[in-house]
Amino acid sequence: VYARKVLAARKAHRALGEGSLTLLDGPALAFVREGGDERIVCAFNLSAEELVQDLPGPAAVMDMGTGRAKLAGSRLVLGPHSAWFGIL
Repeated sequence: VYARKVLAARKAHRALGEGSLTLLDGPALAFVREGGDERIVCAFNLSAEELVQDLPGPAAVMDMGTGRAKLAGSRLVLGPHSAWFGIL
C-alpha cells in the first residue's frame, strides 16, 4: 500500500519525478525537489533518535510519510526511522 501511495505521488507531482534536488543542512537526510511551479521537501530520519530539522519555509503536509513527525511552522520534529514529505 505504501509503495502505491509513493508511486501515485510521483506521477501526480512533477517535482518528485523530474525536479532538481537541493540538499538541506541539518541532522536529517533532507532535500527539496523542485519542478515547474512546485517545491516539495523530503526529510528522512535514519537514526534511532528523535531529531529536529529546520525547513526552508512553512510546508503543507503530504499524506505519504512513515513514522512520527510533528510540524510547527518551518520546524519539523521527526521520530526515529521516519520519513516526511511536504509542499512548500
